[in-house]
Amino acid sequence: MQGTIDISSELLSSYGPFDIQLKRYPERGPHPTTQEAFNINVKFPWHRPALCTIKIEVTHDEPVILAPEYRPILHGYNEVIDCMVACYHIEEIIAEKLRALLQTHKKLITRGWNRPRARDYYDLWSVLKNYSSAVDNTRLIEILNKKCQHRNVSYQTINDFFTPELMKEAHQHWQATLGNLVIGLPECSQVIEETKTLINKIVFLQ
Repeated sequence: MQGTIDISSELLSSYGPFDIQLKRYPERGPHPTTQEAFNINVKFPWHRPALCTIKIEVTHDEPVILAPEYRPILHGYNEVIDCMVACYHIEEIIAEKLRALLQTHKKLITRGWNRPRARDYYDLWSVLKNYSSAVDNTRLIEILNKKCQHRNVSYQTINDFFTPELMKEAHQHWQATLGNLVIGLPECSQVIEETKTLINKIVFLQ
């Protein structure tokens, strides 16, 4: 990780005196699956403190079921970024987001708290609303079932992804976790309703 930071610092040096610092993210306790998290703090030349923070989580025990595909970086900046990056297939992205909801529900029930996951609903809504035609539904369900088995969670109906505990958590943290990231953020209730319809169509109404 530090090697990547050093390379980034060297690349940015031609644009000005940027300062990049790598720090471990302080967790409440040891992660049960040895997942690691880091904060990358970037100080721009005209800033006194570092105002840009990038969080990176590294998972060691998550099986990648489909071989990654390489896609170009899409961005709205003036700089030319002509490279390809390894990406999850869309089915694996959706499967992990769905499984994350089941895991969140389990943690809310067993220990009463979890890191806010309202963004999972927004991500699912955004992906399914714009790219559902590109999803192989059969492959998605196969991957979802494997992902669930790996983390010892399960589902029976669409409502397992929209439990009262999950709904309370999503509405409570919606604005705080997404308000500064999404221009024109839609209401939580709208996203939940539309996401439920999209997931039901793909997973349960084939």
